Amino acid sequence: MLLAKNIGIIGLCSTALIVGKSLKVEAAYLKTPTEFYNYYGEDFYQSEKDIIEGVFNTSSSYLEANGKQNLINSGFLPFVYPVKGHGEHWFLPSKIGTPPDPTMPTGYNIDENAQIVGAFWTPSKYSLTGFIEFIGGIDPNSLDPQVLISQYENYKSQSLPVPNIFDSFGKEAQWHSHENTVFNNIGSYNPESIEFTQSISHENFVGAILNSLSDESIVGGPYEQDISVGYPGFNSLIVPGFYMIHMWFGSENSNGLFANTNPEVFPNAIEEHLTFEGGVSDHNHGHGHGHSSSKSVPEPSSIISLLTIGFLGIASTIKQKIKGSD
Repeated sequence: MLLAKNIGIIGLCSTALIVGKSLKVEAAYLKTPTEFYNYYGEDFYQSEKDIIEGVFNTSSSYLEANGKQNLINSGFLPFVYPVKGHGEHWFLPSKIGTPPDPTMPTGYNIDENAQIVGAFWTPSKYSLTGFIEFIGGIDPNSLDPQVLISQYENYKSQSLPVPNIFDSFGKEAQWHSHENTVFNNIGSYNPESIEFTQSISHENFVGAILNSLSDESIVGGPYEQDISVGYPGFNSLIVPGFYMIHMWFGSENSNGLFANTNPEVFPNAIEEHLTFEGGVSDHNHGHGHGHSSSKSVPEPSSIISLLTIGFLGIASTIKQKIKGSD
């Protein structure tokens, strides 16, 4: 169910991060399967070649000289500013929360020369239906904020299985995951205007949800707008977690085809760890990003106070759920 605005709840806005600039570098691009095999070799099973060549077929127009514009014309949007070793991340909103298809990426990595260098997949780590139900159950007239946080922790205790769509590639194809993610300013075509924070504390993540419900200028996917229909309709993505894998099919990568980073892509941009709350993380492939050991900003006790004030000050009625979702 999708929840209407819940005016009067006080929460926490995610913090914008300062974006570093990257100098252009020359990269070796792979525009065809032949160029791909010349670099990565021919030692692939036929099932793996079917996937690789399927990705090239799906992505062919994006590998052209005007590929980035073709990506935009197809409805892709940036959801992360440039990050060292990753570049820009452009995604297709309608792919969020859908079952992963190995030949149909969620989005693409773009380097400082506006070239497609890789693809990525981001299937949900937790049930989005369960997440929407959790938010739909928020009743500021009767629910203690500490209980709300406990309910969120209980919801996150059950995760979906790691996808198996690349299992034929063996240990090289390692998934990782991102937890408690907030993406603001979705809809801008300037990646550097995107605000992105991940691995924030449960208290701060619930605060971000409540803030979006209290602010008419924020439309949060997936719980206020059905993102499966694509964009426009929402300008923020607040999701509890997702699995992720990269395939650097469009460029040479000395780290490997499924490596998390490519050293030739945006080498002077900010480091990924700066996207984590507190700037420190545990990066565990296949098991998700651990929470920062540094202090939350603000501290959880401050968030609890904000939530309490919000619950006490809210109007006595709550708007009904307005339409169904997945």
